[in-house]
Amino acid sequence: MNQINTGLHANPFSILGVTPQDDRRKIVERAEERALHLEGNLCSTARADLTHPRTRLSCEMAWLPGVAPATVEKVLQMLADSPQAVLAEPGLSSLALANLMSDACERVPADEPAASVAEFMSDFADLVDSIEPEAVLRDVNADRVIAGFPEVRGMDLVEEELAERRRTYRLALKNLLDSMYPTRLIDTMTGAVKRATRNGEKQGSTLIEDLVDSYEVEVQGFLHKELDNITTLLNAAREMAPLGETALVLTTAKLETVVRKWVRVAQPIQISAKSRGTAHPMSMKVGNDLRNLSVELNNTHGMRNHLRRMIEFLRELFAELTHLMELLEEDSKAIGAFDETNDPHRINFRAKIGFPMFRRELGISPEGVVWNGETFPLETITRVRCGEMRHAPVGTGVIRYIIGFGDNFSEQTVKLFDQAVADVFIERLWRAVCVGLISDMISALAQGTSFHFENITIEDDAVTLVRENFFGLNDRVRVGWDEVGVGRKDGCFLIGQSNKSNVRGSACYVSTWNVHLLEHIVRSCLTRRCLKLSDSIRG
Repeated sequence: MNQINTGLHANPFSILGVTPQDDRRKIVERAEERALHLEGNLCSTARADLTHPRTRLSCEMAWLPGVAPATVEKVLQMLADSPQAVLAEPGLSSLALANLMSDACERVPADEPAASVAEFMSDFADLVDSIEPEAVLRDVNADRVIAGFPEVRGMDLVEEELAERRRTYRLALKNLLDSMYPTRLIDTMTGAVKRATRNGEKQGSTLIEDLVDSYEVEVQGFLHKELDNITTLLNAAREMAPLGETALVLTTAKLETVVRKWVRVAQPIQISAKSRGTAHPMSMKVGNDLRNLSVELNNTHGMRNHLRRMIEFLRELFAELTHLMELLEEDSKAIGAFDETNDPHRINFRAKIGFPMFRRELGISPEGVVWNGETFPLETITRVRCGEMRHAPVGTGVIRYIIGFGDNFSEQTVKLFDQAVADVFIERLWRAVCVGLISDMISALAQGTSFHFENITIEDDAVTLVRENFFGLNDRVRVGWDEVGVGRKDGCFLIGQSNKSNVRGSACYVSTWNVHLLEHIVRSCLTRRCLKLSDSIRG
């Protein structure tokens, strides 16, 4: 049988082993008996608290008002053995159940899922809001009549004690949160606020709002520090903008990582503010600063893809900021209208391919790439390839253009004889898809991912090539980017160690996915004389 030392067990009624229905004589007798086994001052103080009408009210309201004496011992033992069971016990008054839940905060297991604790907190807070002073007064006076103590006449006394109980409940929940690791605390707090406010659609209970206010004070230092980092990255992005969109990839990736971390901490505050009909000022600043940068990059440098991505990013992370969402909706509509009517570099393209009786449509638009009756949304395309192949003996001048694209599950291959159609389609595909894939590849390289292209393996700071040995088997050699050169031959992209002709690798443009992306990244790195591929976009 578990032993527990909670607020209820420290209550004078528990110390002396009496009930709210016991008279003054029994209280005095029990105090004298318990003084033989407990510290004397503890028993005398408990006796004084229970026999003085005013201090008695504090003890009564911190106990289990409205619960029959025969049920009290059972409930307290249930609290020690199984807190969840006692919370489901029928017939308990709201105040009594709130006092039990307050003590149950000390019994929450360290490995209890954050979602479960969040539900407990939300239910606890709703219960506290449901406590009616009139019902408390009725329960207290019913016991006092039996015990022979004067009834409480003023509702103001009950309300004063209820305010004190709410402070106790808030402290119990705060202590529970403070016992958690930061990530679990944040997840629990976010879950509780979401549940209590229905994701910000209704005002939460007073207890949850008080906890959010306390939480906001405690995380101010972190939020301000990370806000400074966000501002630094925003300024860096502005400085690199003239170098082009790919130059912003790494900074944008870092910015998004920092903002996600920042929003995760701020989200309980954001949701609570929305439920109260306001907006979190610091979140508004972060959201507006990110939007303003993207609008500036679009208007000054034509980076509409960056603006599109930022709109979706902000919609994901700042959904609680109603005004910002309205601005983003306007931005989205403006981009759509511009793409349709004013953009000289829009990606829309349509062409009929093949003989008249068997023509098929090849097209590309913001909605996706269309070929052979199938549409690939732009955001799902993860690989591309293209190149030229001779369709007849050398010297005839007949060339077939091969273009491939696909997502993670399927692929399509387009074969063309019309160079004009091939050139336009490849140019539109590069702008619509490949720029984003290059950004994704560089971000992944910076985070430690490696990529394989036939016998070439690239990492952020090195490339692994094949060493061709005249005697013996070939082996693999890892070479830094400052030691290599590149070229093209027979439809392949070549990388070789500058001072060793037998250390090299190749990848075919036509048959191997994303070789053109590889070439773009590597040539940019070598042109800028960088030691890392990701450094080539820093400017």
